[in-house]
Amino acid sequence: MTDLHPRAPWKDVAFVGAYWNCAERLDGLLSYVRPWFSRIVAVVQESPDDTLAVAKNYADVVMQEPWHGRGDPSIHTAVYSAERR
Repeated sequence: MTDLHPRAPWKDVAFVGAYWNCAERLDGLLSYVRPWFSRIVAVVQESPDDTLAVAKNYADVVMQEPWHGRGDPSIHTAVYSAERR
């Protein structure tokens, strides 16, 4: 866990997401939310870009799955990991 922003209202809430082929956007998103959440959980579907590396740079928990063509199948994995803390 990193130091939270002093005004972060979500001290025990995880930021959870499933991602594919979005390294450029993901870097901006996760760098923005990092100070506001105590935990980041990311499931990365196999991507041709650096999405996995970006997720590993910011997230506390990173899992990789095959590409499913949409994020729905992976979000369950992410939520389950966030709940197991």
